[in-house]
Amino acid sequence: QACAMAAPYTAECPFRFAVVGDSWVTEVDVLPDGRRQPKSLSAKALKDVLQQRMGHVDFTVAGFPGLTTWAMHDICTSCTLRHAATLSAGCYSVGRYPAASQCELEGLPVIQDPMSVIEDLDVAVVLVGSNDLLNAGTYIDQWSEEILWNLKPVRATLRERGIEVLICSLYLSEESKHEDPYREVVRKKMNRKLKRHGEVIDLDSLFGKYDPALWRDGYHLNDMGCDHFGKLLGHYLVRRFGQFPTAHVNGKDILQVHCDGAHFMPRLLAGSYEPIGKMLCGKKVYKKSGCPGSQDVFIFYCDSRWGRKWKGWYIGPDVHLRRSSWAFHPGASLGIDGWWTHGRGLPRCASTRVRVTRKRRQVKCKRIVLSKSYWEQKALRHG
Repeated sequence: QACAMAAPYTAECPFRFAVVGDSWVTEVDVLPDGRRQPKSLSAKALKDVLQQRMGHVDFTVAGFPGLTTWAMHDICTSCTLRHAATLSAGCYSVGRYPAASQCELEGLPVIQDPMSVIEDLDVAVVLVGSNDLLNAGTYIDQWSEEILWNLKPVRATLRERGIEVLICSLYLSEESKHEDPYREVVRKKMNRKLKRHGEVIDLDSLFGKYDPALWRDGYHLNDMGCDHFGKLLGHYLVRRFGQFPTAHVNGKDILQVHCDGAHFMPRLLAGSYEPIGKMLCGKKVYKKSGCPGSQDVFIFYCDSRWGRKWKGWYIGPDVHLRRSSWAFHPGASLGIDGWWTHGRGLPRCASTRVRVTRKRRQVKCKRIVLSKSYWEQKALRHG
């Protein structure tokens, strides 16, 4: 399918993006005078790709060397991602000390109710978990299960704040795999579990063939490796959120979604949806026509199994509602107006007006041209 880049984001409507993680996101250099200075080479390469391909990007970086999933959960329950970026820029040791105490030292507010906060971010990539595996030692089975238990509330908390969350899979270098083969078995097991619980960026597929020239040691990327990783991640996000089909979809039963605005969510929902040949609760399931690698978006119906209040039509990434949907229309009839975009955990979409219409089927008509002799013979017969 032919694809093209969407209209670039502008300063008035930027793509609001955050990347949070361990030393793969930000390392800390110690200067000759003893001062500590953050270095975010992968984040810089990622930002360059996004700005070149998608336009204006409001970019947030929060990296903490040695960060574990427990510390990531502590960050999400103590402060916003933008405030975490302030701690990262100040080289605070969030993994060693509670995030709340670090916020107080920096003069940042501490969150009292993590689920009540709305963040002005569209997408966040979370890169954490490999340190848990590397530091587990003989407790690797117990620690590996804690990775999942820590990342599940991280994902849920950030989504409740209105952020699309992409968690990177656990990754080990070839050297680390050979040092402890059982650690590699546990890593693959945990990655399978992570994928069952939501969206995951598969770093094995992203990196492809192992290249030792990208590694400083068995645990850390070198400068060239950080730059390479940032570019790979940037192109992945461009494919996912920055492209649209150039050809319009024609068919017998096509839905068209119209949204107001040029921010991330209207761009994500708007487009043509066609049936995928699957029924759910007695109704057809529709999928947005997109480019290879782009975000899956579905229109589907759910009956009263979630309660009468939530019986109706949804626009979202998962037809089984394991992930928060983006729009909801109550009732069994697929309506044009009356869609709610502030339900199911995404209150930031409240200003987005959604309309769903059925696209008329385009029927090709063949033009018939009758010759002059035909009309002369017809005139003689009726004359």
